[in-house]
Amino acid sequence: MNIFETIASLTNRNHPFVIATVVETTGSSPGKEHFKAVIDRNGLVAGTVGGGTIEKEVIARAQQLLGEKSNLLKTYNLSSGPDNLGMQCGGTTTIFYEYIGARDSVFVFGGGHVSQSLTPLLKSIDFYVTLVENREEFAARELHPAVDEIIHSDYNTFIENTFWEPSAFVVIVTPQHKFETEILHALFRRAGSLRYIGVIASKRKAVNLRKELESVFPGDDRVARIHSPIGLDIGGETPGQIALSIAAQIQAVRFNKDIANTS
Repeated sequence: MNIFETIASLTNRNHPFVIATVVETTGSSPGKEHFKAVIDRNGLVAGTVGGGTIEKEVIARAQQLLGEKSNLLKTYNLSSGPDNLGMQCGGTTTIFYEYIGARDSVFVFGGGHVSQSLTPLLKSIDFYVTLVENREEFAARELHPAVDEIIHSDYNTFIENTFWEPSAFVVIVTPQHKFETEILHALFRRAGSLRYIGVIASKRKAVNLRKELESVFPGDDRVARIHSPIGLDIGGETPGQIALSIAAQIQAVRFNKDIANTS
């Protein structure tokens, strides 16, 4: 796979990365102009800016920029000395770091009727949509043609093996309370604070759900931030109408709109 195929693959998988490009060199330099390296949070994915000390420095800086979500133009002196990289080349290399971010990500747990109505709405407003379902028959592409990824997995296993960005959105529309509890407990243990967690429930069930979470995670302010009952109170009872209320609430949170959850 060449570097441009790697870039396309990472983009299609909604995986953030940095492209480091050698834009100028003077004197002796291990990297030549237009050399490129692709770096993600795990390190070098493809390409090179010349190897050795300069490449280690570039990888470290790229990973810092991933956290900052920013670009950078930086010139490195490739000679020995306290303010330089300690190389023997004697030239300079100028690197342009280009941050390529991911689309907002939403994970929908449960593949039933509400989910089937919701995922096309979320996709239409430019979310990267991942469906997670533990029942094989509901993890079928024909039921969810709009989603980017379908994961057929035990919920706890998926959560424990996933890297969770704080900006992620989570929707829980599973058919049984035991799955809601399993997912929430795993998220609280593994994912830290997320942008949005919504759980489908009646008002009474939502109260009991919070009480149960408070007993297991006492003093955890994430409990109060769960949206349950899920969605804005805009009326309707069909799966499509419920899905619309959920999408509206997610959009409000996404753009920091002060819309109270009155459901």
